Amino acid sequence: MATTITTIRIDQDAHAPPPRTVAGNFVEGHVPASDIKRLLAEKPDAKGLVLAGMPLGSPGMEVPDGTVQPYTVEIIDQQGEATAFARH
Repeated sequence: MATTITTIRIDQDAHAPPPRTVAGNFVEGHVPASDIKRLLAEKPDAKGLVLAGMPLGSPGMEVPDGTVQPYTVEIIDQQGEATAFARH
């Protein structure tokens, strides 16, 4: 696992659930499917998407009372820099 993180150069502070690769891009964290579909459709020159932490209301983190914490999915460019990709 640590080798994968190092190889794709994800900031250690951004770790969430284990990263997966989708069509050559990594997806780290509880990233919504709609963001992954957008990544695949737009094909930006990027390494992948990351959602740090486990915000309530993100996929897999739903709660019975419907609470949703605002969160931002970030895109990681080829230099390892993160910028906002989607806000939820």
